[in-house]
Amino acid sequence: MGKPLDNKQIKILQDMFEESGAIAFGKKAILEYGQKSRKILAKTTLNDEAKEAVLALIKKMEKVEH
Repeated sequence: MGKPLDNKQIKILQDMFEESGAIAFGKKAILEYGQKSRKILAKTTLNDEAKEAVLALIKKMEKVEH
């Protein structure tokens, strides 16, 4: 592709994502879909081991959000 971004360019992009609301939108979506996923998971017929694996993934995504 192209050459790697330098630190100044990275900072500009980070600021742009923050100021545009994109980061807040993404964080909100992670939490909302995490809750929806938990409800769906509770209703599934997956075995307990599979449910725990999916729940661990949901928790990991929610933790990254913070």
